[in-house]
Amino acid sequence: MPRPKGPGVIKFLDAATQDDVAMRNILWRGENVYERELSELYTAMAPLAVQHWQLLVRQAHLCKGSMSDGGNPMARAVAKMKLRDVESEITPVETKVRQIKKQIEETLGEMRRSHEEEPAFPWQEMAVRLIMEHKMQAAEILADGEFVLGTKGATISTKLLQELLRAVGFSVGERQLRRFVHDHCGVVGHQGERSDLTPLLAAPPLAFHLRGG
Repeated sequence: MPRPKGPGVIKFLDAATQDDVAMRNILWRGENVYERELSELYTAMAPLAVQHWQLLVRQAHLCKGSMSDGGNPMARAVAKMKLRDVESEITPVETKVRQIKKQIEETLGEMRRSHEEEPAFPWQEMAVRLIMEHKMQAAEILADGEFVLGTKGATISTKLLQELLRAVGFSVGERQLRRFVHDHCGVVGHQGERSDLTPLLAAPPLAFHLRGG
């Protein structure tokens, strides 16, 4: 399954409810498509599993009744007829269960492979990493006195972030970057605000060593 890479994927970012790891996961894979598909598959599997279990219980009960040595011969004949009906229902249910299990295995495989590929939105994913690193290094505290994991409330300036991205190989226009970090990352930095770039530019960002967390 190819990863969706359309610009609409960015709308899934929500700094108010997602931490930086969740945001980077979306940007890395292109969309939270695998989790959503798995959820849909497990939802489809649940009633089938219940139905399968109920049919097996009914099958066992009818099988016992059809083989009983005592009782009414007519009752045994009816039990055998009902048993055939139940067994005919079991086959398609088991087929559907196998199909869904196969889809789940394939989706899990795609999910694992997606973590081995290049990010679908490389500069955006790196920007989120760098914003969080800057926030942690500055130990930025929100107005209510709390430190929140994630990019919300970060005060890194667009100019500084642009230079940090350039240092790791990404050239992004200032207007495009400003729109992304303010609209989707909850950054509240002021334009023109500068801080010393030396500590951050002197070494590769932690992002290269902390992939996925």
